[in-house]
Amino acid sequence: MAAIQHQRLCDGLNPPDDCSKEENAAPQQLTVQGGSCFLAAVGVVGLRLLQIAS
Repeated sequence: MAAIQHQRLCDGLNPPDDCSKEENAAPQQLTVQGGSCFLAAVGVVGLRLLQIAS
């Protein structure tokens, strides 16, 4: 039960100092992937608008 609670704390926004580096990397990876998907979608919409305009 304590391990589950500790894992939830490590997965949160403000993890304690005793969490491993690998556990804290997941939110950063998710942010990078989300940002790159957003930029790809903006690029697709931009190209589509350029095709319609010409």
